[in-house]
Amino acid sequence: MPYASEGTFRECLSLHATHSNHPVTLLTPHLFFSTEGGTLFPLKRRLGCVMMTCDPLLVDEDPAQALQAFDQAHGSDCVVLASITGPVAQILAARGYAVFKLGEEPWVDLSDFQPRGNRGKGIRAARNQALRSGCETGEWSPEALQADRLEIEAVFEEWRGLSILSMEGGILGTNPFADIPGRRFFWVRRNGRLEAVLVATPIRIGVCYYLEDLVYRKDACRGAQELITLASMERLHQDGAERVSLGLVLQRKPERAALGQSSGGFWLAATRTLSRWFYNAQGQDLFRKRFQIATWEPTYFAYRGPRSGPLKHLALPWATLALMASLEPRLRWPHGLVSRPRS
Repeated sequence: MPYASEGTFRECLSLHATHSNHPVTLLTPHLFFSTEGGTLFPLKRRLGCVMMTCDPLLVDEDPAQALQAFDQAHGSDCVVLASITGPVAQILAARGYAVFKLGEEPWVDLSDFQPRGNRGKGIRAARNQALRSGCETGEWSPEALQADRLEIEAVFEEWRGLSILSMEGGILGTNPFADIPGRRFFWVRRNGRLEAVLVATPIRIGVCYYLEDLVYRKDACRGAQELITLASMERLHQDGAERVSLGLVLQRKPERAALGQSSGGFWLAATRTLSRWFYNAQGQDLFRKRFQIATWEPTYFAYRGPRSGPLKHLALPWATLALMASLEPRLRWPHGLVSRPRS
């Protein structure tokens, strides 16, 4: 099969990225399937399945043609695509994939990000409380980032310990020191102590960012999350950025879950269990919708089994287990469970 190098993917990324998970692909090693038209498909294999967690990176090719080439090249495999956008989901549904809604991704227009009205009262109050308690915000330079690396890693480790089961791969993976060009790192400190960290990963450098990681200490001052989110938006806006993604919320509005005629009882039960008990999807939703959201973009999960053979009838449980495995769940002894949203 034709594969491109990671270097080729990096070169195309800076010019053609459109999906918030395109740069996040670089958190972990991937293979990069390439079509004759130059479209790149970042993929892994999990439990024998071909697994993708973003849209294909289109260079100069019709999406339907690129997806056809990818599908034909992997006809004997179970194929799973998670966190894909509506246009890609529609093409896959037409090719016989089962497609279900995974969640929704909130986008903020940075020309209109300041919280206002009744909806913004909670955000403003939380931010002001953090400021009154002595919190300060700032952004690391590359040199200062390396100097504070151990302190940052300690906050990430403490944050992961807030849940009994942490998800450390796939669409939920985190790695603040992965080599992704153009990342920006913001902090909140109180009395010199690091309270929270936010990583803004560029989809298009200087134009569009994904607020990928928002992590905090278990006893962080109240309002630190709201303060650092608004401060990062303000700084990015001042530097000319146009919009930011606040990250996927799993199983948001699941009543609109299916495309086509697929029956997804097993899928819905599995993802609801994941999002309710191990991901705090409700808390994620409540936290994000307090901001000035311009659009909620649906994202989808698509799968099919091998085109032939007995295993094609086991495609749904197989694909679901592969998705769970891609999240790399880790049992942890929590530092202290809290009801505040994990962001």
